[in-house]
Amino acid sequence: MPALKNFVAIDWRSGKDKIYFFFKDINQYSRFDLANHTVEAEYPRKINAGTWHDFHLHAKDLRFGFTTTAHESKIEGSASVRELDLDVSWLFYYVGDTPTVCRYDQDQDKVVSVHSVKDSKWHQLLPYFDRIVAGTW
Repeated sequence: MPALKNFVAIDWRSGKDKIYFFFKDINQYSRFDLANHTVEAEYPRKINAGTWHDFHLHAKDLRFGFTTTAHESKIEGSASVRELDLDVSWLFYYVGDTPTVCRYDQDQDKVVSVHSVKDSKWHQLLPYFDRIVAGTW
């Protein structure tokens, strides 16, 4: 694999803990298994509609992301039974000049919603959007 300079790492909580690496320069992603300290055998894989659904068109513009679990989902209101095991990746990127956030449901492995950051619960990140380089658990 070539030297990579343009990638984003995101924590993945659904199932076994993993870290997903998005290699934006080569349009691929990889999964690192935290328990086994290994990259899974079939990775890296292409970022496409089959692997990342509607988000794949924006992966090259990904700036940062992080994961929330059911505890944080209660911010949006009362948790339903289904939300008791809710693991969400929040993927932040630009669409044109607009800071945008994609809510990606890890349990269902699909995009749930896409909003401009200013119209989302993450609007307080807007003044720092271009300076955020990492999110931690």
